[in-house]
Amino acid sequence: MGKLGIERYRIPAWTEKTLTEAFDVAIHLLDGEYVCIFVDALDEYVGEYDNLFCLLRGVQNNNNNNSNVKLCISSRPEVPLVRRLAHCKQLRLQDLNFDDICHFAKSKLEHSVMDIQVIRNRTEIACQIAENAEGVFLWAILVTQAAIQGAECVDDTDIILRRIAKTPKVIEEIFASMLGKIDEFHTESLMFYSRLLEIANKVSPQAPYGPYCREQILSVPVLTAAKPGVTFSSDASFASMCQQTEWQVAARSAGLMEIRHRKRYGWEERNWKSGCAWIYPSKIDNTDVRSDGFSHQLQRTVLDHPPPFPSTLHYEASYVDWVHRSAYEALRDPQNIEKLSLPHISFENAYERLLEAYLKWIAFAPSYGQVVNGLKTTLMTLRMQNLLVWKTIILV
Repeated sequence: MGKLGIERYRIPAWTEKTLTEAFDVAIHLLDGEYVCIFVDALDEYVGEYDNLFCLLRGVQNNNNNNSNVKLCISSRPEVPLVRRLAHCKQLRLQDLNFDDICHFAKSKLEHSVMDIQVIRNRTEIACQIAENAEGVFLWAILVTQAAIQGAECVDDTDIILRRIAKTPKVIEEIFASMLGKIDEFHTESLMFYSRLLEIANKVSPQAPYGPYCREQILSVPVLTAAKPGVTFSSDASFASMCQQTEWQVAARSAGLMEIRHRKRYGWEERNWKSGCAWIYPSKIDNTDVRSDGFSHQLQRTVLDHPPPFPSTLHYEASYVDWVHRSAYEALRDPQNIEKLSLPHISFENAYERLLEAYLKWIAFAPSYGQVVNGLKTTLMTLRMQNLLVWKTIILV
């Protein structure tokens, strides 16, 4: 930094010129060291390719011993880039993971499809998916899902292969196509889920309990409690509604969203058994439920011994997320919003529904005592702390 006339500990306002100079200085200082520089998505560069390649050539030409600097560049095979990189050693991703994609698609078809003809031809279908995917695993996943849906609608092998051939090669176009297939009565749910994801993304991962707070916002029980008119009667019935929510997320988003599980998924039951002071909702009278979803008979009992593990806690460790970031970009595309007449749900409205749903959930949710970082606490305490995180971070 001193060689560039920049004061130590001062963050400069980088211009293209100063950034290029800093990069050249860094390369010269590494003279004698072996350096490999990875450049991803060269095709997404906005500007003149000649200027870009002049910069890349300069990385090596300006170095005293340019044999110690290697560049590894990835790009879609666009003609201007292919021509400029023709002299370089190359490999294609599809040549490396063709067998993996083929195995993935074949396995999914084998376990998800009941049609005998499709099962018999699963190798042909899987190889066609792998060939058209051109190494893009996300494309293969989406198209395999579409092939399975077609088979469930009794499409024969020929129709499935024709659908694969007609599927756009660009991921964004696939997502736009998926959006167009969403039932008009499901678009409100889709946009609400989308708003919740925006709210959750405002929670900093570095904040106290940040990752846990984000997953709680998007957890399956909270999504279930946010449904209009939902009522809680027992752990078993609410768990059944949570399972229905998982199915609805996939169906109402046309595959743009998916249910994921917390990294420590599966620990809930072990922690439950090793905890203390179990708080469990008592049996609720279904005939006496208020309009807000709470029962007049809602009671919570503290037990000295662990009752059977409540199924709802498994669902609390599951949350909704985008299948890929480009799915979000497709949904927020103004052209798609206008073309599909997607409803507008304000941030404030979604936030209000989220808080109401979360309060419903924590009023009902089973809890237990545990030790966290040497301190005794309860699962309910952690849930309540999320409200403070939302207030101090999301609304700022």
